Amino acid sequence: MSRRRKTGLGLATLMTVVGVAVVWAAAVDGLWWAPLLAGFVIGVILRGGRVIVVTAGLVAVLGRALPLAWQALHSPIGKVAAVSPGFWGWA
Repeated sequence: MSRRRKTGLGLATLMTVVGVAVVWAAAVDGLWWAPLLAGFVIGVILRGGRVIVVTAGLVAVLGRALPLAWQALHSPIGKVAAVSPGFWGWA
């Protein structure tokens, strides 16, 4: 593996970790557009098609899924889930 490729993968890994943290924090504050902005910034900074797509995809999916998983595991969300079908007329 060339030095340039190692540097690119290291930068992509760093961007993924930082991007997930930023999107997570933004999701907690209700900023639904944060994954779009993170993907744009990743596209501007990184070079190479596959690396950008994988990095931006991981940031978007993990940045939105991890806060939901955390909430599901650490909050009494069962009562909220039981009420939700009533809003849609399913109960």
